[in-house]
Amino acid sequence: ALEQGISYDHGLIHWRHGEHRWQADPAQLQLQGLHNIENVMAALVPVLMEGCDPQRAWQAACNFGGLPHRMVLVRTLDAVRWYNDSKGTNLGSVEKSVGGLVAPVTLIAGGKDKGGDYRLIRPALTGRIAALVLIGQAADLMAQAWGDLCPVHRADSMEQAVDIAQQITPAGGQVVLSPGCSSFDMFNSFEERGERFSEAVMALTARGTDDQA
Repeated sequence: ALEQGISYDHGLIHWRHGEHRWQADPAQLQLQGLHNIENVMAALVPVLMEGCDPQRAWQAACNFGGLPHRMVLVRTLDAVRWYNDSKGTNLGSVEKSVGGLVAPVTLIAGGKDKGGDYRLIRPALTGRIAALVLIGQAADLMAQAWGDLCPVHRADSMEQAVDIAQQITPAGGQVVLSPGCSSFDMFNSFEERGERFSEAVMALTARGTDDQA
């Protein structure tokens, strides 16, 4: 952590200003992904510099649900958090989204290939993703690039992908739809893709524990 200012270190946000010391766990945020953590940190700095109580500022940040289809927490069920990042249509977005989550992560990805080199984000996925559920035209390319990192599952529809993800993700895990591709092989838009994902997640039945959200 920095001697002064705000920083992200060992999974925690640290704020140091003069004699003031404060830290927070970004897992409490509805917004996940490294890019969102960075945005929250940037938003906190001017507020904290003005002397706002850190806990009040942090609570406000935790209450913000974000923009639709951009790393939005859809639901927590059976101690598994489900995130909709359908806007993540490029590999950089997948890297940021997965990079901000705590393992084990089940990644639902795929769609219409945009010509990127999927191998470039292997470092961000390694050790973090526990399973892949692949959909769409790019599924074979993704399996070739990432298939040695974890078990790979195929799905013919978003609903099937969500069902598979529920079956294979343990309590304490996280599921994220971050396609890394455009939506036009299976959907009319990334919005439709995200809505189908969210609807399928909300239709899931708990595996023996109460729904938490």
